[in-house]
Amino acid sequence: NGTVQKPAVTVTYDGEELQQGSDYRVTYGNNVEAGTATVLVSGRGGYTGELTAEFTIEAADMQADVSAAGYQGVYDGNAHTVTVTAPQDAVVTYSTTEDGAYTAEAPTRTDVGKTTVYYKVEKANYKTVSGSVDIEITVADMEEAVSAAGYAGTYDGKAHTVTVNAP
Repeated sequence: NGTVQKPAVTVTYDGEELQQGSDYRVTYGNNVEAGTATVLVSGRGGYTGELTAEFTIEAADMQADVSAAGYQGVYDGNAHTVTVTAPQDAVVTYSTTEDGAYTAEAPTRTDVGKTTVYYKVEKANYKTVSGSVDIEITVADMEEAVSAAGYAGTYDGKAHTVTVNAP
């Protein structure tokens, strides 16, 4: 969580619990970031010597703070992409293959078809969140989108035009 971690230390000698401050001193190292930290116990008063122990600071989970949405729609000629929402200072990267190279730019799709977009969200001291969402574009129905108007009349030997309107 980005704060100093100081787990409690209990020191015993011949079955008797010693007192921190008068019998020993505790010093911590590397105890802010996720990973391996140390605690050094140094004898004081009637006790001498030093003992070092390690403890682990686990990476925090940010899964609940990450959301992803793909796109599903009808072909409209525009490029569409995915949206990944992540905590501040997190780095989001994307790929079109799960084991491929990830980049900061989210892939897009314009044409009919489906693209699976893999994403990773990384932030110091947090577990990486990864997943995938799809961009899926289906065929547009021309009958619903296109209208046509043309000449209506008796043959007169002249050229006439038909107007087609599409969105």
